[in-house]
Amino acid sequence: MMSHSHDVQAVVGERNPGDMPPLGAEALQTLLARMRVTFDKRRLHQVCQAEFGSGPRGTVLQGLSAVLKDIGIFDLQVHQTLWSRMDQPRYPLLIALDASQWRVLDQVDGRLLFIDDNDSQEAEPAALASCPVICFHRKHTYHQQQSAEPERPALAMVLSEVFRTRKWLFDVVMATVVINLLAVCVSIYAMQVYDRVVPTLAYATLTTLVVGMAVVVVFDWCLKSARGRILDRVSARIDNNLSGSVFEHLLNLDLDRRPKSIGALSSQVAGLDFLRQFFSSATVFSLVDLPFVLMFIGLIWLIGGPIVWVYVVLLPVAVLVGWTGQRRMRALIKEKLNQTNERQSLLVEALDGTSAIQAENAQHRFLRLWGALSQDIARYSFNARTVSNFTMITVTSLSTITFVCALVVGVTEIEAGNLTMGGIIACSILGGRVIAPVAAAAQQIVQFEHVAQALAVLDEVLVLPRRNQSGRGLIPEQAPQSIELQQVKFAYPPAQIERLDFPRWRVTSGERVLLLGDIGAGKSTLLKLLAGISVPSSGHVLVDGAVLSNLDPHWKSVHIGYLSQHVKLFKGSLRTNLDLNESAQDFEILNTAQALGIDRIARGSLEGFDMALSAGGTELSGGQASLVALGRVALQSPRIWLLDEPLASLDPMSARRVCRVISETLNPEDMLIVAAHDPAPFQALMTRGVVIESGRLAFDGPVTDAIRFAESKHARSSAAGRNIPADFSPKPPRNRR
Repeated sequence: MMSHSHDVQAVVGERNPGDMPPLGAEALQTLLARMRVTFDKRRLHQVCQAEFGSGPRGTVLQGLSAVLKDIGIFDLQVHQTLWSRMDQPRYPLLIALDASQWRVLDQVDGRLLFIDDNDSQEAEPAALASCPVICFHRKHTYHQQQSAEPERPALAMVLSEVFRTRKWLFDVVMATVVINLLAVCVSIYAMQVYDRVVPTLAYATLTTLVVGMAVVVVFDWCLKSARGRILDRVSARIDNNLSGSVFEHLLNLDLDRRPKSIGALSSQVAGLDFLRQFFSSATVFSLVDLPFVLMFIGLIWLIGGPIVWVYVVLLPVAVLVGWTGQRRMRALIKEKLNQTNERQSLLVEALDGTSAIQAENAQHRFLRLWGALSQDIARYSFNARTVSNFTMITVTSLSTITFVCALVVGVTEIEAGNLTMGGIIACSILGGRVIAPVAAAAQQIVQFEHVAQALAVLDEVLVLPRRNQSGRGLIPEQAPQSIELQQVKFAYPPAQIERLDFPRWRVTSGERVLLLGDIGAGKSTLLKLLAGISVPSSGHVLVDGAVLSNLDPHWKSVHIGYLSQHVKLFKGSLRTNLDLNESAQDFEILNTAQALGIDRIARGSLEGFDMALSAGGTELSGGQASLVALGRVALQSPRIWLLDEPLASLDPMSARRVCRVISETLNPEDMLIVAAHDPAPFQALMTRGVVIESGRLAFDGPVTDAIRFAESKHARSSAAGRNIPADFSPKPPRNRR
């Protein structure tokens, strides 16, 4: 079925050095130049001629590594694979279309181009499937690996996105300065009209002032529109990058240390909505205008003198009101978020288990829990809205009182001859420019508590351990030849109950291992450790002597295929569920589907392989879902096959077909490890049997001996557990009316 992929796989890291095309200095020079790497061109040509000119002295990767070191480039990691096996291509890269030369392939404006000196030629992706490629990426420096995590990772992430590019800050600041300076023109216009135009009816002066204000209004409108677009683009970029970073973090979490409640975890991520609202234009406008309050207060003092003290008093009072509301909101919002997370968790669990709830008629229990959580959330929301409304109403009333007091003081100044009618009008207009941002800032102080709690919740998510904390891992040159456990112990956190204890165990190239044992013996846990899904509590899982957790995730996904006992399908189509990483070709999908019988599922729909599947794949039976999941592993064509109960949901005919397909697909050097309760279908395929008891190795030897050992242990334990003789025969049940 997958013989083509295996034949091509032999090209990568397993062919004789002479079978691969030599690496020319021109191609490497072009690639390094496009990566903006500084190097000596003359030295590069000399080293390439010495390394590849007289015939290969090793593999291409070995020669390339030697060339890079010789010309003083130490921060580039090279990795050789197939085009069809790249899940996330890193451009530019080197690709060998035939056995004559390597060419530079780059992506420009969404198009794939072969780059030769200053010329370029468009490439057809369909023709590149079986071509070897060499990818380049920069290594992590020691400083990057050892740098301490920030105490507030969510805040650090937000700030890094805000200040990723600073040009927008300069544009916004300059626009804000000009906008606020133009706002002064409105007060000057009013003062001139009341003091000069109204007493003398000087229409010529009025016309000049109106024309000037028209120019001011046009400039003001243009600047505010431009500032709004800039802030909208920035907020959209921040929102997109933050959500992408958080989602990427979630996808790479250590599954053993991830919160058990998926609903609560998804609710925590929903805190991004508060950040999105905070970075909206309206909020940012109220903050960027706040520093200019001091300028307007200074202008009021120049024009109105004592009137300024009214606005000076407003500032601390408004800030005090906002700060008091924020303190009262803190506990309310925290409790509300906790209860919201609990309700979201209940919702996800109930929707996922609706069939069990209906079968047991347990709707009343879940309705009671939902109602209690909803009442708590409603109470906290009501109290929070009360605090917010109180703050907003109080600040609005303070603004009105300030305006009234400013007019009273202005009248006394007019009576004293220190202020004109135009002056008091100008001070009123400038006072509005003081009151508006101060009132908005007071309200934002209260609303900022939502943002603070959202950041705190995101901190809890971002500090969760990832599978690979240091980023990219090591990339071996060849496919794995062995996998082993050394002093491995494993316990699921936070409980420290030991689930697995293997002092030493090894599987080498070409072995076929059958894992046997009772339910809960540790077979699934062992496969998760071998797949890198789980990490040992102590000890190491080694692949060719390298610690599995230190290896590159992409390299592991290419060479290690894992089938979970619990099949998971995703919303999409039958094709996308078969080819999750979108790396398989159409003929590979078709061959795999025909071999496993998945094409029968496609034929049952008018859309074929594009038939729509909902989340969980409820349109398929359990056996069909198992076939799709097994098809993923077959398409991957790995070196190490890890299958956990692959036949559990299949009928006998489908089970025989699957065993035949696995037998035909495996290469002689591939390793196969299968956990099964029923060993009969696999007995002819396996060469070695392992029996696990309570997380420990009880037997390891020929598969037939392992099956007899497991059956004898099972019979003895069953008889001892029931405290009855092994030959006991129960009486038939009596008929009941």
